[in-house]
Amino acid sequence: RKAEEAGRALVNKANELTLFRDQQDRARTCFFDFCSAGAGFIFFLCGIFAGLLLAPAVFVALVFVLCIQYALTHLALIPISSAPVFLSSYIRENPGNYLKVLSSANFLAGFLLLLLPFAMGSGGNLLWAILGLIILRRILLALSAAVNDSLSLFSQQHRINALLFRGVQLTSIESRKKQMLRDYFHKSARQKSVTRQLSQIMELPGPVHVQWVDSPVSGVDTFNIFIVNSDGAVERLLQQQVFSEKNVYLEKNEKLLFKHLSRSDLNAQEVLLSYSEGPFRCSIREYGTGQIPLAQEWKIERSGLYERLWSCPPPPSLVRAFCKSHKMLSHRLNPDLIRRIEVAVDKDHEQEGLDRLLALLPQMKFWLAKMPLYVNNLDIKRKGTVRSSDGELSVVNWGRWTLEPLCAPLPFWMSQEHLPDVLDRLKKARQDIPNELDTHDILLAHRCWVLADKINRGIYKSALRETLRILNNPAFLGIDNTKNRY
Repeated sequence: RKAEEAGRALVNKANELTLFRDQQDRARTCFFDFCSAGAGFIFFLCGIFAGLLLAPAVFVALVFVLCIQYALTHLALIPISSAPVFLSSYIRENPGNYLKVLSSANFLAGFLLLLLPFAMGSGGNLLWAILGLIILRRILLALSAAVNDSLSLFSQQHRINALLFRGVQLTSIESRKKQMLRDYFHKSARQKSVTRQLSQIMELPGPVHVQWVDSPVSGVDTFNIFIVNSDGAVERLLQQQVFSEKNVYLEKNEKLLFKHLSRSDLNAQEVLLSYSEGPFRCSIREYGTGQIPLAQEWKIERSGLYERLWSCPPPPSLVRAFCKSHKMLSHRLNPDLIRRIEVAVDKDHEQEGLDRLLALLPQMKFWLAKMPLYVNNLDIKRKGTVRSSDGELSVVNWGRWTLEPLCAPLPFWMSQEHLPDVLDRLKKARQDIPNELDTHDILLAHRCWVLADKINRGIYKSALRETLRILNNPAFLGIDNTKNRY
């Protein structure tokens, strides 16, 4: 509470304009960390003085060892250091673990020194040894925590200065992840790495050129790979995708999807190899002709791309794997979710519609559970596709996929007038679509998906309007006959 009050007082005196949406919490945390670090260092110094009275040789040795460790750590971190690269990377990436290792090693060394007189039979004061051991343990923990707090404050100094001092403007600094990306994937480094990896799986006819490409998908950094022959012409085009530790789940999700489906089923590009580069995961895949469709071409061909995805039924094994971690729409759309929009009810007809939807929700959930499924790719966009060598469009990224009811959600640009023809073609392509399923069912599933999405995004008034559209859908009006239809 004191830290919160002090943080609020500091913020109010420093800047009139709000810099962060949670700046009160940030100020409280920074003030608390500052006080904790100061108290930790003071406690450490007091413990050292007390230890010098109890076991001077042990604590003098401890101070000496700490000075040596500080000097070696500083040497490992300076840019001109000849220290092994892995040590510098480990310290920068895992400072907390590094401090724990040093603290444990120091405690073990101090424990052995305190035990040494007893082991050699030269006698010693048992009470003082126990007190020295307790002090040693406590001051090492306090020092480690204080250094951790100091590092946390240092990493936020650009925010703290702007938060606490008038006239200091907030500056944006490059994240550690972006710095490491530059270190591992600058031009010469990525050329050598990609050439080394590709030479293990193919015979390269000539040099390899690797060029940065702005990724259309968040969480993935991309490079185009041009394999050039002896005449200087591009013989083959590949793409390298780079995933940070935070986003490596995208690669795992894609691997899971194509463990149960072949890439040809979804017209996805083949992955040639996957490997690690420092803390990053990399995959190299085919990239077709490298041509992204023009805006006019995209308008013409996008419906065919979606129709191909809708035509591919997910196998039962994929459905089971997905359901182990995620809920289907029939489970996501539950009373607790729908009741969130009660706060936006202003009129009687809105409340009546909400009550009616809740009353028939069990039947609607049963109906949704019977709907055929498809693999929904959340990253479908024009710049996220490429033209394959056969002229077809394929989606490059498959890390963000879900299983949804057929055609849900419908693309915003798709006209409802085309749905009957699309549905007829889907029935011919898939054996699991009941003949009784019509366009009203497709639209109802779409509305249900949109309703859940709007509620999760907090767009409650718009979600209320969506409930009225659901209630007026002919498929919903006959929802009680679902068991007889499917």
